[in-house]
Amino acid sequence: MVGPTAKVNAAIVTKRLISYGEIHGEVTANEQVTLKGPAVQTGDISTPSISVESGSTFNGSITMKRGAVTELRQNEMGEHGSAGLNHS
Repeated sequence: MVGPTAKVNAAIVTKRLISYGEIHGEVTANEQVTLKGPAVQTGDISTPSISVESGSTFNGSITMKRGAVTELRQNEMGEHGSAGLNHS
């Protein structure tokens, strides 16, 4: 959680982010980002779920991917990019 008096100048990678403060930098959250009333976000966000409350400010772009589904499909594909195929 980023508190209401916090000023963060960094990239953030986390599971969930709740922000009341000021963030300058990219945010990547595997589950959800919530920008509460006084929050200021300057920078891109990548998350499958976002909530931007009235009174918060967001300047950047959002990339939304289905985190769990994407990870599951990547695991099914394996490192060589073939889903369920036997190469023997």
